Amino acid sequence: MSCINYYCSSVLINKNEQEGLVKIYNNSSNLYIVVIPIIYNSMKFVTKTTIMLQKQTKAKMIFALLFIPVLLTAATLTSNTSYNRAFAQSSDLICSDAVFTPSLPQSFTNGTSIPFSVDFGITFNTISKVTAISTYDNNDAFGNGDKYYIDNYGGQETQPGTVEITSMTLHSIDPSVFSQFTDGIFQGKYIDNNGKFTLTSLKFCVAGEPLQQGVCPAKNVEHWDKIVFMITNSDIASRLNLSANTELDIKVLDNPLKVADIKQKVVEFLKVPNEYKRYIQILSVDYAIICKSPSLQI
Repeated sequence: MSCINYYCSSVLINKNEQEGLVKIYNNSSNLYIVVIPIIYNSMKFVTKTTIMLQKQTKAKMIFALLFIPVLLTAATLTSNTSYNRAFAQSSDLICSDAVFTPSLPQSFTNGTSIPFSVDFGITFNTISKVTAISTYDNNDAFGNGDKYYIDNYGGQETQPGTVEITSMTLHSIDPSVFSQFTDGIFQGKYIDNNGKFTLTSLKFCVAGEPLQQGVCPAKNVEHWDKIVFMITNSDIASRLNLSANTELDIKVLDNPLKVADIKQKVVEFLKVPNEYKRYIQILSVDYAIICKSPSLQI
């Protein structure tokens, strides 16, 4: 077979350690033959694919050439080679730059501590991850035994001899860290625990669900009980300067995740011994859910 000059084409495909060479020939039947040899390392041909194409237009021939890498990729995926899964970045990632006092860039040496604050402008209902991204000056980057720490968050370090780099990223999935970001404001200190570097910027990114306007943050929600009761012993009522056999009520903070002993709540509120519980008669219990924020109540 001889290569037709007008249609003749060669395509070199590189995929990791694999190579494929594609050529187009013409035979006596006016059919095109595409031969794909695949070479893996020092092994000989591990597969050989031939595709017969009718001699039509140059456009169709170009399409065939473009289709070859797809076939090659499909063939390689059937081998024992494993690949890491790709993942999509959350669309709810919200980032904000830290504001330092004094402002960046700042040179850090062992023991340097500079305060900063981050304001996201929103509050969060839930948080799944927080990321801190530090960038450093090209001429005074981070590495070779450098170590930094952000109080109330965490830190990173490098080993002596490590090549200096201009960016460090630190992720946190610690719930105790999340609680410091739910209000949308975080304050801390950037501390040099070893070495020397120049910090040019610090950014925090929060992956989570922003709190919708008019919704009380979960940590500000409180459950209160209104307990209506009666003291059936006149002597005890008199000692407490209360009326016996009369409806009385108290309001107490409640934990909705625990079973409550209502009489015990009354006894603790009145600050009387537990044996007085037998003289307490519970008439009714009402409850209310409030938001500690003065601007919101539900």
